[in-house]
Amino acid sequence: MQRRDFYFLLPTGIALIAAVTIELVVGGHSPIPIPAPKPAFPGLADHLDELAWMRVSRGAAKVDFANVAGRWVIIEKDNYPASPATLRRLLVGLADLTRAEPDGAETDRSPSLDLDGTATGAPTRIALRGRTGNTVAEAIVGTASAGGVGPIYARQPGAERASLARGSLELPGDLLGWLDRGILDIPQAHVASLKLTGADGATLAIRRDGPDAAFTVANLPQDTRLTTDTSLSDLTGALAGLAFDDVKPLALIELPESGLAHAEIVTFDGLAIELRIFARDGADWVAVTASGTDQAEAESDAINEKLARWVYAIPAARAKLLRTRLADLIEPAKGLANAR
Repeated sequence: MQRRDFYFLLPTGIALIAAVTIELVVGGHSPIPIPAPKPAFPGLADHLDELAWMRVSRGAAKVDFANVAGRWVIIEKDNYPASPATLRRLLVGLADLTRAEPDGAETDRSPSLDLDGTATGAPTRIALRGRTGNTVAEAIVGTASAGGVGPIYARQPGAERASLARGSLELPGDLLGWLDRGILDIPQAHVASLKLTGADGATLAIRRDGPDAAFTVANLPQDTRLTTDTSLSDLTGALAGLAFDDVKPLALIELPESGLAHAEIVTFDGLAIELRIFARDGADWVAVTASGTDQAEAESDAINEKLARWVYAIPAARAKLLRTRLADLIEPAKGLANAR
């Protein structure tokens, strides 16, 4: 088509569009309305704050949650606090799911989705109850391929078929992923002193006079040099972002009479953290207590409220730092180095 033909036909096309528009308006016709999305779980969004109990299960694995005084805890871990952010994302995600197909649509999904859990890719079942034990929602959520990322299907137990849903859900892969794993977060910049006491009573003391001052080792033998200043920074940052690998009630654990190491960190605002470190069943465990003066008193009370009734398995690398000895930080004597 030549350019002059295009410009000749353009007014005709515009006139046709205008004529159709006028006919729709004058004839009383209106555009076909698009139906509003229907929630996959009707009414759930209005009852999230009324939940008292929840179960998430997949195959033989299950996690039970209870709302205790406004805080969600995990029953399988002796009522240890669940991660508030993880639970909230799941609940809001469930409430926001919408049906992606019209009512009455019949699609056989049995080859790609096993809602009854008889195949390897068992679905995730979620049950929610209110304060009086009433059922708020019961849902079964799966994906089109076991273990993969695909469309979400959901139905209430007892329903004949699944409904394709739009939205997104975040489900941790194991029990650990549901826990509030943070233990302590004491940035290295806040630390005034650190004292490590080995199981044999040997001590390593590190301190500084102010936040901008360098750390020094107390009672460092004359003519002894540290291997690197980085070692002191690593040690004094040992409680920054400390998270656990497992947790148990302190009341169920008998602390050993021997082989117990200690670590004490004091911050510039008067907060003192004490850790008792011991090995058990191939893991490194710590028990934590706190004390504080002046403005740090409230912070220490909060730490004890959260941590004092538990013992925590921590990563091996952190436990190694907390068992550091003076000999690990100093250079070998010159005579010994030459002999080597």
